[in-house]
Amino acid sequence: MGQQQRLLVTLGAIIVGATLLIGFRLFSSYDAQANEDALRTDILYIASRAQDWYRKPRSFGGGGRTFAGLKLDDLNFPNTNENGAFSVPPAKTSKNQFEIVATGKGDRDGDGDVLKLTAVVGVDSVKSITITER
Repeated sequence: MGQQQRLLVTLGAIIVGATLLIGFRLFSSYDAQANEDALRTDILYIASRAQDWYRKPRSFGGGGRTFAGLKLDDLNFPNTNENGAFSVPPAKTSKNQFEIVATGKGDRDGDGDVLKLTAVVGVDSVKSITITER
């Protein structure tokens, strides 16, 4: 094999390797963003169900105009799904608002931390969704 052919094979291998590396990094970045978006969607779904529960009288299985004592089981929402794990800390529920904590599945971006979102939900709105860990 001539020297020019070896140079072309080496150059081709470098280009293929660089392309694979860039593709892997782009996919990892997309995967992390997709998980965050899915967690946000689940949070909004839980918030909507909870606001309906808030308005329903206790005699019909609702909250009777209070979020106090709210649990995910009251909303028929699982504690975990393919997007992550969800909880409503009892200490963070009150008459007019509560918190939802959503923890993503796995370390998507390779920094050693899992994604964690915290949402504050009021009677008529989601007041905030913040990233508490990345």
